[in-house]
Amino acid sequence: MREAAGFCGDTIINANPSRSLLSDLFVLAVNVRHRIAQQSDHAELSATKMKRSDKIYEKVIPCNLKAMELIKNAEFMRGLGLKDFKADLSVLPDVPCDVDTPTQKYAVIFPDADAPIQMWNYKNYVKVVQNLISEYGVQCLILGGNRYRDTGAAIGKRGKFFALSKNRMGETNLVQCIQLVRNASIVISNDTGGAHIAAATRTPLRCSCRWMEPG
Repeated sequence: MREAAGFCGDTIINANPSRSLLSDLFVLAVNVRHRIAQQSDHAELSATKMKRSDKIYEKVIPCNLKAMELIKNAEFMRGLGLKDFKADLSVLPDVPCDVDTPTQKYAVIFPDADAPIQMWNYKNYVKVVQNLISEYGVQCLILGGNRYRDTGAAIGKRGKFFALSKNRMGETNLVQCIQLVRNASIVISNDTGGAHIAAATRTPLRCSCRWMEPG
């Protein structure tokens, strides 16, 4: 926060669709003339605290809080003055890199997430991996951060065809991960960064959600 106080300028924009106390403090710490924010949901701040938060900003751009994030972001951009801005998926450019890519068809599995509540039970991924290998004859690469590498190992070891699944969690940088996703036949992911990479590379995607499990 002390570092933020050293910045100055004309305008600061808080584009966080779930505004938080931390983001507001950062905005206040920067020496600017104008402060603009996107209308926020109440994921981080209650209705009462949101009213206080809104007072920090010279302008709060309204949006449909029930719309998906791409639509809300497009409304925000139009509110900033880009009148013809339309919602669209981002596109990640093809950046060649040194990465060991399987020669046969393969699927990518992302079993990790920012928080455990977002993670599908790893046993479900075991079933998915077994089905992909037995029914479609594809190799399965398990990607993600090193934090949940043990989860990736458990998926590979529990699988009936574990020889065709490879745990590479924590072994790739972002560019390598993007290229592996780009060339995959399909991506199976929790609601996390892997799903967004698949969307941006136009790779077929199935996103699992723990809160959609029965019971």
